[in-house]
This record gives sequence, structure tokens and C-alpha cells, in this order.
Amino acid sequence: MRMESYIPKLHLKVVYVYNAEDNNGQRERMEIQSLDLREQRCPMALLLAKRACAALEQGQRIVLYVTDAGALRDIPRYLLQHGYLVEHQHSEGTTVLNVTKL
Repeated sequence: MRMESYIPKLHLKVVYVYNAEDNNGQRERMEIQSLDLREQRCPMALLLAKRACAALEQGQRIVLYVTDAGALRDIPRYLLQHGYLVEHQHSEGTTVLNVTKL
């Protein structure tokens, strides 16, 4: 009998952010993905964060929403060790991790 583990699909949301106008009056549009991990606990939250961040190209950003204490410890540690910049913000019981692939 074959046993398979259950790994939920990634449900990334995309937000478009516009930078300030350049000298020609043009505004550059940036795409920022977000992943809501508030209902996930470690190690699943870490696994999903790894998968989402691995798909980023250099300079791309993703926003991760995390509440689990283990995930708050493990996700930033993993990402910092693997070439990502991680910034933290706290808002109403949720930690928002702004992650950029270097």
C-alpha cells in the first residue's frame, strides 16, 4: 500500500504596487505575492514558505502572514540562511514577514 503525505496547494495572492514616477512621468508596476500561513503550524508553514520563496527570482518579494510561534522562529531563520532578506512587522496578533530574494 502506497502512503502519500498531504501537502496543501499554495494559494498565492498577487498585489500590484506602483513606484513613484520616473523622469518621464511613468510609474513602474511591481508585483508582490502574498501567502497567508495563519492557519498553518510548523512544520507545514515552513514547508509552504520554502516552496513559495523558491519560486521567486532575484529581487522579487513575497509577503508571508504567520501566527504560529514555531513558524515565526523557523521561517526567518531558514530564509536568512538561504539568501533572502526578511523584515518583520507585527499587526493584531499576526506577524507579517516581508521577504526579498537577494
